[in-house]
Amino acid sequence: MSESLLGTYLYSAEPTHLAEALYPHARQPRAKVAVANASLPDTSRRKGGFTIEHFLRWFRPYRRLERSHARLLLELQEERERNGTNARYPVGHFYSPLPSRAEIAAAFSRPEPSAGFSALELDEARQLRLLESFVGYYGDQPFSEDRAPDRRYYFSNPSYGPFDALMLYSMMRHARPRRIIEIGSGFSSAAMLDVNDLGLSGNVAFTFIDPDMTRLRLLLREEDRSRCTLIERPVQTVPLGIFAGLEAGDILFVDSSHVAKVGSDVNRIFFRVLPVLAAGVLIHFHDITANFEYPRDWLEEGRAWNEQYLLRAFLMYNPAFRVELFPTWLRENHRAWFRTHLPLCDRGGGGQIWLRKMLP
Repeated sequence: MSESLLGTYLYSAEPTHLAEALYPHARQPRAKVAVANASLPDTSRRKGGFTIEHFLRWFRPYRRLERSHARLLLELQEERERNGTNARYPVGHFYSPLPSRAEIAAAFSRPEPSAGFSALELDEARQLRLLESFVGYYGDQPFSEDRAPDRRYYFSNPSYGPFDALMLYSMMRHARPRRIIEIGSGFSSAAMLDVNDLGLSGNVAFTFIDPDMTRLRLLLREEDRSRCTLIERPVQTVPLGIFAGLEAGDILFVDSSHVAKVGSDVNRIFFRVLPVLAAGVLIHFHDITANFEYPRDWLEEGRAWNEQYLLRAFLMYNPAFRVELFPTWLRENHRAWFRTHLPLCDRGGGGQIWLRKMLP
């Protein structure tokens, strides 16, 4: 039975425990249900009060309907568990974190006023000065268009675009970190390793944290495996002391699941990792858009991420963390400048924001 048909029963359904209690009888149509076949309830039954449900159960059609209802509830439960969609509230319900297509369409039909970000200090002039200093690094950028034997990273890869890589390269050249910890790994890791070899004399110590390093291992060279620390497990299980060891100018690079939920990596990062960082540490978040809203096509594809909503709220009224550079926002407002001075950045990428922790 399709979920849409089963769903019509869900909205009027009692809790699943009713279905579980009745299911044995649903599978045995001729079985007798004592309360349903009893005559008038005895004194013990009257203690809870005689209800219309007790009365209806005297009638065989109602009992058949009740058993069918119970069976359908269990089938719906089993189907949702098989499909990984076991949820009390359907997509689009106001208690569901997953938006429906109708909700997405309604949200994008109400454009936000272009009055900036309330309670979030961006200091555009300071950001532009930092961005202008990156022009001096641009001519020496080390990346090639396609895979090359002397490079790990290349622009035409499927997941980390030129805009992202060039901002990462420039920030590494500018900050000259001694240590970088990356949560999430892949082509961004490859770009960091190339910048370290070709622009920072191999002086950066790397720690990569990811529960699945399949993609990263394909990009690493043999010598990388001995000089990088690979922690192949969820960041939720990584001791906080590893992050507390970062110093001013070092980088925490975050490209995680982008989902805040019970027990998630995003919750761990915001609530436990960021507080232990030393003052002066730079923090990067990937897939951050210019308006802190996910693109409509991402949402319609089912990527109901919520990390940047949490990030925006985190930064409001928060003097402990400064927006060091918001390249996605700057490119949105200064397209002509980027095309003139950093033209490869116009090719796109997931977007990013860089923060600096100001207070210990």
